Amino acid sequence: MDDSLSSHYTLTIDGLATMAPFGRQLGKLLIPGDVLLLYGGLGAGKTTLTQAIGQGLDVPSNYYISSPSFSLMHEYPGRCPLYHIDCYRLTGEDDIEGAGLVEYLEPLTGVCVVEWPERLGTLTPAQALKITF
Repeated sequence: MDDSLSSHYTLTIDGLATMAPFGRQLGKLLIPGDVLLLYGGLGAGKTTLTQAIGQGLDVPSNYYISSPSFSLMHEYPGRCPLYHIDCYRLTGEDDIEGAGLVEYLEPLTGVCVVEWPERLGTLTPAQALKITF
């Protein structure tokens, strides 16, 4: 990625009460092909932010967005599909490829949100919004 094209912004979210409106607004702005990489420890709010992003993407309210820690990926319908990936239990690129997740890292028809993206290694998409908690 050309460093001249990258930017770094800092936005402070003051608790869960402000995270939901931020996530909903972000979800409204996302388009198919967008990838978000969520960095942060256990309980930092990655799934909570993803729930709000789903609201902004018009994921129907009867779908509960939950952490895909054990299933690795959940797909939700909406204005465009939301692919929610959790790499916490994966140990490297071989696990990611073996789980069939590579195709979702460069989505053509939906938005991909990845928790624990540090596990992606060289599979990390060059063009992505990186959010650190």
